Amino acid sequence: MHIVEFRWEPYSLPLSASFATARGDITERSGFVIRIRDEDGRWGIGEAAPLPAFGGETPGETRRALAAWQRRLTDAAVSLPPRIEAHGPPAFGLAEDFPAAPAARHGLELALLDLAAQRAGLPLARLLHPRAPTAVPVNATLAARECARAAGEAREAVAAGFGTLKVKVGIAGDAADESRLRAVRAAAGAGVRLRIDANGAWREAQARRLLARWADIGLEYAEQPLPAGDLAGMARLASQCPVPIAADESVRGEEDARLLLERNAAQVLVLKPMLLGGILSTLAITRMALAHGVPVVITTTLDAVYARTGALHAAAAVQALHAESPLSDAPPACGLATGSLLAWDLLPDPPSPRGGLLHLADTPGLGLPPAPSLGAAGASS
Repeated sequence: MHIVEFRWEPYSLPLSASFATARGDITERSGFVIRIRDEDGRWGIGEAAPLPAFGGETPGETRRALAAWQRRLTDAAVSLPPRIEAHGPPAFGLAEDFPAAPAARHGLELALLDLAAQRAGLPLARLLHPRAPTAVPVNATLAARECARAAGEAREAVAAGFGTLKVKVGIAGDAADESRLRAVRAAAGAGVRLRIDANGAWREAQARRLLARWADIGLEYAEQPLPAGDLAGMARLASQCPVPIAADESVRGEEDARLLLERNAAQVLVLKPMLLGGILSTLAITRMALAHGVPVVITTTLDAVYARTGALHAAAAVQALHAESPLSDAPPACGLATGSLLAWDLLPDPPSPRGGLLHLADTPGLGLPPAPSLGAAGASS
C-alpha cells in the first residue's frame, strides 16, 4: 500500500459535566484526529488523545511524534497484513518507534488498521479475530457525586438495560463514598454488577479496611485501589481481600502486565488501548492475561468517537479470545459507553449502547463515516 496523504488535526471536546476522579476532575478531552489516504482513495482514521495525569504522554510529545511520522510516511509504501490472526505477531513494527508516546502510536496504528480492514473488506474486529462477535456488553459509568443523583443515574442505567455499573471512589472521603455506594446498590438492585475505581487513591491499610467493610455491598471488583507502583501491596490485597482486585494504572505495557500476572497481583486487568500504544499491544497483553486465567476489561480514556470505536473492535476480539480460553465465566462488561459524558462529539451521531450492548457495524474498517475536517490542513500548528 502506498500512503498518498497523511493529515492530523487537533480537537477539543467539553464534557457534559465535570467528571470526578481521585486524580482530579476532568472537564474536557482534547487530542488529534489522524487521517491517512492510500493510493486507491481510501481514508484510514485514527485518534490520539494523550492523558498525562493517567500515565500518558503530554500533548506536545504526541504532536512531535505525529509530525515525525507525517514526514516519514507521506509518499511512502507500507505493508498491511490481509488478516491479523489471533496469535499472530504485531503488525506495522510501530512499538519501537513511539516508546514514549503511546497515544501517538495508538492514533497511527488505528488509522493503519482501519485501512487494512477496509482493504480486506472486513470489519476491523474480524480482521483482529475471525470469530469476533457483533456486540459487546458494556458498563454504565455513574458520574454524580451526590447520593440521590447517583441513585437516580443507577435507576436510569438499569432501566436502559445495563447489567454492570461503575462508581468512582476516593473522591469525597470514605464515608461519602460508602453512602453513595450503598445508595447505588439499593437503587440498582441485587442482580446488577457493581464495580468501583479508586484510581490509586488509597493506601494498603485503608483499602483493607474499606473493602472488608464494603464486602456486603456485593462488589464485582475494586479497580486500582493502590498507587500504580505498589505491586507488593496489590498482591497482598489480591490474595487476602474479600473483593477481587483489578489493575489499571499498574498496566502501562507488556512488562507491567507480566509482573502483575507473575505475582498474582490482580484478578482482572483493565486495559486502555490509548495508554498502551494501540490495539495490538492490548491484544498481546490480553493473550498473556488469559493464559494466566485472568480476564480482561477494555476501557476508554473518555475518548472521542474514533478511539472509542477502535476500542470496541478491540473488545470484540478480546471476547473471542476469552471464548477460546479455559475461563468458564462470561467475560466482564467493558468500559466503552463513555460517549454520553461528552457534551458533543466529532461525528453527529456516534454509536451508542442499546440494552447494555454496543453493536459493531457490519462494514469494512471502523465502520464510521469519513472524518470531517476540523479546520486545519496537514500538520497542526
